Amino acid sequence: MKKKYEFILVFVPGTDKKEVKEALSGLKSILSDGGVSVKKEENMGSLDLRYSIKKQDKGDFWVLHLESEVGIKSGEANVYLEREKRVMRYLLLRDKN
Repeated sequence: MKKKYEFILVFVPGTDKKEVKEALSGLKSILSDGGVSVKKEENMGSLDLRYSIKKQDKGDFWVLHLESEVGIKSGEANVYLEREKRVMRYLLLRDKN
């Protein structure tokens, strides 16, 4: 049975669309190498943050809807996202439905 996940990413506000696409492309490449398929990519827009992150009060939110037969090994994705300067925060959630 396929497991469903959501990868939520918060980019520095005002990040160029081309740079966002490059960062997402790199992440999707890492995930697909691990047997994960991206079903949907969703731009949630610029939203206010509850608290400042890296001296920013807003963030550009993106959600990747994922599916995998074997689960997600997030180690390589974590390393990639920690090095990606345009990403302020990220969160991987498992959808129980």
